[in-house]
Amino acid sequence: MFDSLKVEGTLIDKENTIRAAMAQEFDLHTIEYYNSDPDTRQLLPPKDETRTELDHWVVKLINKDIPEKDIETVHVALNPVPELRPSALELLEYGYI
Repeated sequence: MFDSLKVEGTLIDKENTIRAAMAQEFDLHTIEYYNSDPDTRQLLPPKDETRTELDHWVVKLINKDIPEKDIETVHVALNPVPELRPSALELLEYGYI
């Protein structure tokens, strides 16, 4: 998902760039799990106010004509809240694999 990011610099620079992209892509700033605790909230990179709904990965996949069932399954599997993310067995039971 983030392979196309071109980052110059140290490994820490790359890590921070990918962390920021993930926070934006999964809209972590709006999820209580990440924003309810002051310490956790400070770990979030600044929110990119220039992003629009069209920048979201789901929209990009829809625009590439990826089947809806595939997008739905990936969306379920990548739930950013650990307690809500399905296990491998649950994904199998979901009927995709």
